[in-house]
Amino acid sequence: MKDLKQFSAIVEDQVKKWSGLKQGQRPVWPVISLSRDYGTGGGAIAKAVAERLHFAFWDQELVQAIAENTGIGKNLLRSLDEHSRSTIEDLISGVLLGRGGTEVEYVSQLYRIIHTIEKHGSGVIVGRGAQFVLKNESSLKVKIVADFPRRVSWVMQREKLDQKEAEKKVRKIDKDRSDFHLRYYYKDANNPVYYDLIVNTEGLHHDNAVNIIVQAFKEKFGTIPS
Repeated sequence: MKDLKQFSAIVEDQVKKWSGLKQGQRPVWPVISLSRDYGTGGGAIAKAVAERLHFAFWDQELVQAIAENTGIGKNLLRSLDEHSRSTIEDLISGVLLGRGGTEVEYVSQLYRIIHTIEKHGSGVIVGRGAQFVLKNESSLKVKIVADFPRRVSWVMQREKLDQKEAEKKVRKIDKDRSDFHLRYYYKDANNPVYYDLIVNTEGLHHDNAVNIIVQAFKEKFGTIPS
């Protein structure tokens, strides 16, 4: 787990990159949201997709850290012009009704982060329910899945756990992620209608999964970055 200073430095570096690119200097490519079941290798696949397309990579730890720290979130939002900021504020104002206290700030930060990345384009966002926030026309929404026994096996190998420990961990993280989506978006992340593409990595090498996602991006938007 990176500390807050590292997260802040990553955000500052990305904001500088955005600021250094003049309008019209590069196309604003659509973004990719990647949701994944635990133990599917989805995080590594998402990073490889970002590298293949030369996109910024926004993992779940980074997005969560920005949402939890108002200072980092404000730095990110400042990368947009005033019109874009006001549009984002209008977008999120209607989704926060009925929420209270610090939950409102957290949810509004999540929406701001995801919409800011969407506005700049050329990014891969892992987790945090981005698939529920992004516009369909400006994003490719992907979910990575595999069956429970295979995921348990991968977790056993990767984390050096016995089968019982691995099963417990997979079930817990599955539940935590499901509860997160229900609490903050009122959505079931397992519903396939929220995705353009679902990739089962059970019998698929990760490189092939990356190829499939990149091809899906090309099919949806007509081209990919060269």
